[in-house]
Amino acid sequence: MNELERTEKITVGNTLTRLLQGAVLGLTSMIPFFQVKDLKETLGMRDKVFQKEAKTDNKLKNILTDSIHESEQNFPSFIKTLLWYIAHRWSYMLGFFIGFLVFFFIPVGMLKTEHNYAIYGGMMALSLGFLLYELKKMIAGQYSYKLLRSLAALFIGIIFSLVLAWVTSALIDKDTFALEPGMNTNFLLLLILFFASFILSFTGMSFGTLFYLSSTFLAFSSLFNDFLYEHTNISMIIFALIGIVAGNILAVFAKRYLTEMRSESGGFNAGVYLFSLLWIGFTEIPKYISKESPEEVLPLYETITIITTVAGCLLIAFMLTVHGFQLFNQKDYQELNNLSDAEVNTR
Repeated sequence: MNELERTEKITVGNTLTRLLQGAVLGLTSMIPFFQVKDLKETLGMRDKVFQKEAKTDNKLKNILTDSIHESEQNFPSFIKTLLWYIAHRWSYMLGFFIGFLVFFFIPVGMLKTEHNYAIYGGMMALSLGFLLYELKKMIAGQYSYKLLRSLAALFIGIIFSLVLAWVTSALIDKDTFALEPGMNTNFLLLLILFFASFILSFTGMSFGTLFYLSSTFLAFSSLFNDFLYEHTNISMIIFALIGIVAGNILAVFAKRYLTEMRSESGGFNAGVYLFSLLWIGFTEIPKYISKESPEEVLPLYETITIITTVAGCLLIAFMLTVHGFQLFNQKDYQELNNLSDAEVNTR
């Protein structure tokens, strides 16, 4: 790794760039089954690889102006790692939360009522497009035990999604379920965002996925929409922020001991995406088909909306994952998989 990659200076340009990048990632993090990590890779935001800590007389200056370096012989403390993220990523975290809130200006409930086929079709298209890349990451490992662990993670992803969706759908009608402002709602939001931010940090799976699987997406969208337009229930925003920060802190701690999880995270994501295709295709869409008479024909504008939404989501998934395939982009493929020229040429 060269010096430019190891050291990251704090400048006005870097701060503003991270703010904008965070806003984009925060906005997309609420799209169900969107793969945030693939967007980060497309934007050139690789996960930081810490190396051995540089020798300096001023440890605080080393933390705030350069980079904490990590190696097998000298791991920086957990507190130092958090200090580095606070110093170098505070604008990114601020932008992420702003983008997260901006998403709720979208009238999700109205769109769901008027364009349910297009929304479900778009989620299935995203799942299918990202699934192909996750399967590729699963089989990218050179060792059979890696593939076995990836398959185990795929099974865990399916079971996790099945249990969450099945249990909540049995208890909640997501189309009519509503949440009232209050501490119980705030704690539920904190719990969902805590686990969602932890999962996002490891696998890149969007917050919106967990909200959708837990049947609370529409209910929380309505509450956040009310907050943005009426400026009420501010305590909910505080709890949301606590949940996101706490989940990320736990992820930073866990990553110190769970390294090289690329293929396993791909397996977990593949399990979630595979489940979503089956769940939406066999349980969600048939509900709306059964409500309509067989002779009823979709209006032309609705048909066009469905086609463009599905095509657009497939294109987005392809554009965000194309850099990870050797056939299309050998340079990024080599960098993402940490391969030498000789190893790339043998694949």
